[in-house]
Amino acid sequence: MFALILAVLPVDALGQPPGWTQLRARLPWLLLMAAVFLIPVMWALLWGSRHLDPGRVGILLQMEAIVGIGSAALLAGESFGIAEALGSVLVISAGATDVLGQRGRGV
Repeated sequence: MFALILAVLPVDALGQPPGWTQLRARLPWLLLMAAVFLIPVMWALLWGSRHLDPGRVGILLQMEAIVGIGSAALLAGESFGIAEALGSVLVISAGATDVLGQRGRGV
């Protein structure tokens, strides 16, 4: 609901917001995406975060940034330089350190 409200706000920098006829035409697809993708993913995220340490959940959620950076570079033609590569390596190494560090403790 909040995203729908934001979608119709008249913000000049974002251009013209979609009209009600455009939103009405896309509403079945939006509801389908919510039912098939968004709700199950959010449920799995909330369910899984109860069973993991908060630090590990944070590191796993940072992987979303790596996927976002990579998809922006591939699909939108955004730059992918040293800073993005270094950030991706640091996030992956933090996750690997967390997982491999737990191996010796018997957890």
